[in-house]
Amino acid sequence: MGYSQAQKKENHERIVSIAATRFREAGLDGLGVAAIMKEAGLTHGGFYAHFGSRDDMVAQALEFAFQEDEERLSRAMGRRGGPSLDAFLEVYLSPAHRDTPGQGCTLAAVACEAARKDETVKRLFQNRIETYAIKLAPQLGLTEEQMLMVLSTVAGALVLSRTVEDSAMSDRILEGARHQLRACFAEQKKGGKAPPSSMYSVA
Repeated sequence: MGYSQAQKKENHERIVSIAATRFREAGLDGLGVAAIMKEAGLTHGGFYAHFGSRDDMVAQALEFAFQEDEERLSRAMGRRGGPSLDAFLEVYLSPAHRDTPGQGCTLAAVACEAARKDETVKRLFQNRIETYAIKLAPQLGLTEEQMLMVLSTVAGALVLSRTVEDSAMSDRILEGARHQLRACFAEQKKGGKAPPSSMYSVA
């Protein structure tokens, strides 16, 4: 590979990485091409040497972000003794995760916007949700259906915790979700029953 191609690959990867972080922070429509290219140290005019369109960049950035999410989650749970439901809840429903959206879960950061995007973006999100259900669920001792319920709960709690001004209430949202999920699965183990399909049915 010649220098120019190697440099182009390096520049491309830098753009995608920056876009992945900024989209988590500002949303999929929150930052323009010019701003991302400027942060990457490149000219706006060079954008089309790397992407066919802004939508192309968004799709590549999301793919990169989802892979980054998986690697970060794995490392974080590893620091807590390895994959488990408790480790997942501690990592995901933490003030540190809430306060660093640029380094956090892409699903929670941009899911509301993704629901209004085209089929390409929705397919990327569907693939990631399926990955959580199929790949992560057995690591946490859950069925796919249970994982989908857990994912819906934690992502929703994270989103809500970021929307309120009162930090104490924000902490309560995270703590409440952790408590309810733990109670849900503790009851399951105790009684040998499947957890309810909705957290609202947990006393």
